[in-house]
Amino acid sequence: FQDEKLVLGTGKEAGADVFKNVPVNGLTLKDMENELILRMIDYCKGNKSKAAEMLGISRRALYTKMERYGGFNKDET
Repeated sequence: FQDEKLVLGTGKEAGADVFKNVPVNGLTLKDMENELILRMIDYCKGNKSKAAEMLGISRRALYTKMERYGGFNKDET
């Protein structure tokens, strides 16, 4: 998995390292979605438009989720 590319549902490729070491025990779906959003933003070097595209959601939907889940630095948005 480490050096492979994963094809997301959007048809976009992401490095498998985006999903590396994702804790699964005791996490809710909300927690998993939040973790994936954080990792995708990091993978896209902070480019939220690109992260949203990779996730197959609109930029507005990404920002809505970021606000809903909290834990995001307002200065980073």
